Amino acid sequence: MDIFFEAANKFHLAMLKQSYFLIITFTFTAALVFGQSGTLDASFGNNGIVITDFNNRNDNLYSMEILPDQKIIAIGETDSPGGIGAFLACRYNTDGSLDIDFGENGFFNVILSGDVFCRASALQPDGRIILAGTIYHTNDSTLLEEEDFVLIRLKENGILDSTFGVYGIVTTNLAGNSYERLKEVFLQNDGKILAAGDGFNDQVGAFYGMVRYESSGQLDTTFGNKGIQVIWEQFIVQTLKLQTDGKILLGGYGGFGPSDDFELRRFEQDGQLDNSFGQGGGVHTDLSGQSDYVDGIIVEPDGKIFVSGGANLTGGTTDLAFARYNKDGSLDKSYGNNGFEIISLGPLSNVFDMVRQRDGKYVLCGKSNHLDGLMHFLLIRINHDGGLDTTFGNKGVVFTDLDGATELARALVIQDDNSIVLGGASQAPNLNFDFSLARYIVDDVVTSKDYNYKTLSFLISPNPCKEFISFNVDGSTDAYHCIVYDMSGCVVMDEIFHTNTESKLKVDTNLLINGYYTILLEIKSMKGLASFVVEK
Repeated sequence: MDIFFEAANKFHLAMLKQSYFLIITFTFTAALVFGQSGTLDASFGNNGIVITDFNNRNDNLYSMEILPDQKIIAIGETDSPGGIGAFLACRYNTDGSLDIDFGENGFFNVILSGDVFCRASALQPDGRIILAGTIYHTNDSTLLEEEDFVLIRLKENGILDSTFGVYGIVTTNLAGNSYERLKEVFLQNDGKILAAGDGFNDQVGAFYGMVRYESSGQLDTTFGNKGIQVIWEQFIVQTLKLQTDGKILLGGYGGFGPSDDFELRRFEQDGQLDNSFGQGGGVHTDLSGQSDYVDGIIVEPDGKIFVSGGANLTGGTTDLAFARYNKDGSLDKSYGNNGFEIISLGPLSNVFDMVRQRDGKYVLCGKSNHLDGLMHFLLIRINHDGGLDTTFGNKGVVFTDLDGATELARALVIQDDNSIVLGGASQAPNLNFDFSLARYIVDDVVTSKDYNYKTLSFLISPNPCKEFISFNVDGSTDAYHCIVYDMSGCVVMDEIFHTNTESKLKVDTNLLINGYYTILLEIKSMKGLASFVVEK
């Protein structure tokens, strides 16, 4: 545990550089420039666009991770020489060039015993990278075809990590001879790995499930049934998030409602359904009267749940759909139109990934055929209370033609200068798909241009902590702005605290689950960072 948190400390403090200047948004004098947000960054790749063809085969990007030095890990799948899918990962420098120090000449490619579909990734605090997906193969015992969850882990340099599973690879069968598709993976604060997906068994029917692993790749037997939780219900998993209290949120479609609606499920930390959420642990919301689906979840610092997805109003178009829920699963009526809204960009538009800016606005990426009838990169920004942010791009929307026949953005990261990087795939003239990235300038997030502030020094005790942490600060009784981040960089607390008569600042940590955290304290022209561990 000590080694894990030491690595987490070094990595996470570096990672916070990407939000360090965003964090001091409202305390210091800001010099703002507006009007350019959403334009391509010409300093990246070829006028803002990077397209990489690996070995003249189909290469599809599904996930990205941002490193502390702002290099980008791009993850997906490629066709092997034998025509089956294989894991593919590469690393890009900040200018968009391929980093040849990663893997072999800039990329990693491993061929397994069956066809592989890579859909998700996670970045550990020590820099190791988890690639997650599905393997289609023949079961050695039954000689029947099946699909199983598969994870592989790479070292920071892009080489297989032999300490994980069997020579860097972990394969998990959830429900016997079944077709199981892994959709999402999430790294918990304690280093455990949570994976979720759905499947079908010919004898029993449809199901969805989760698996939790120790950091070594072994099943965590404290979760579900010896590490695996299977729910026999028609529910297509699209996204996975953790709340600050450790409860697990799944989003997708095809659940409780008579048609496909916005569907959420919430589970306790041990993998059991949380009956305090919605109806028996599930929430469904019919937004359009037709087919709706969830594709993204953000858990707000106050515990509210923002959800993105799609809606089909007419049967011939796909519109963008959004909703925000209270902690108990009820709609938050302060958002949009009594809790939800549908935005039509038409005729076919989808969003696949979402990030929350420090100012509370939501940035999303996907695809749309609005420009010319062909699919192109889609980037939008939504106000925190609903509606397109008209100060961004063209009234909240940016369409980008990468010069491919078909293009779609599946992943989104934000760099430390607020730049937005989209990642996905575009179709080349030979009809193969290639890894494709685009970077956009964002200069209207409130940031400070006055770097003449002093360092705020403080000590945290107790550390590790259980119910609270306290700080010795120098005599001031003024209000301190306190922001706490979990290991993935998400804000889990954002509050104002005052010192007591002994010039100590006390922060309640009861609602935080076990794990590693970083705290930023701000007061007037001073700021400081420190790390702490919660062990209950």
